[in-house]
Amino acid sequence: MDITYIRAVFGALRSTVTKPLFKIDSGVILQIAGITDLPEYFNADFANSQTGTATRVLGHDGEVTIPDALLKTGLPIFCWIYVVNETTGRTVYSVKIPVKQRSSVEGAQPTPEQADIITQVINALNSAGDSASQSASEAQTYAERAETASESAEASQESATQSATVSQQSAENASQSAQDAAQSATDASGAEARAKRYAQDANVDADRAEMAAHTAGYFDVEIDARDHLIYTRTDEVDADFAIDTRGHLVMEVG
Repeated sequence: MDITYIRAVFGALRSTVTKPLFKIDSGVILQIAGITDLPEYFNADFANSQTGTATRVLGHDGEVTIPDALLKTGLPIFCWIYVVNETTGRTVYSVKIPVKQRSSVEGAQPTPEQADIITQVINALNSAGDSASQSASEAQTYAERAETASESAEASQESATQSATVSQQSAENASQSAQDAAQSATDASGAEARAKRYAQDANVDADRAEMAAHTAGYFDVEIDARDHLIYTRTDEVDADFAIDTRGHLVMEVG
């Protein structure tokens, strides 16, 4: 619904008259100007006569809505605005709003030719409306298809991104595995080299032990399966055997 504004401007007097309204008007807002002490919220009484019952409406920020029922009567509307403050007490401002009857226009009957033209125009307008509706429907369909395609493309992009991420992770894992394998091969090679070195050192130690044995001499004593005393010595070792006073075998090695 369209909103109509009408102004009530006050000067030196506490009464004023606005421009006229029409009976068919509705939703009219009365704007108050010229009342310097008008509060933010105020009361306004409306009636079709200066005597009788009035309709009270709450106004706000200098504006108040005129009751539609009073406009429909076609009679003038009277409005009383009440301002109360500590200085001036209760002050009443009055507004008269003239109301006019809008005259109806009687149109002449169209000739058959004019009626045919009017019919053609109406049909053309209806056809244009149908075409516009069809175009709007097709546009909506295309828009929905485009949205679906966009969603599919977005899903494909996300899938491709995920695949690329997985591939990159797999490549990184493969690279790490290759590095681990290379390190293991390096460690194995080092272990093999150390084993060879330890074997060489053992051979050297054995040779040294054998050389030391030959240098210092060698002597060994054992009892064989027949309880015979068997001894083994190198030329570098002297051995002497004797029976002591207790009947014990005494062996001196030097």
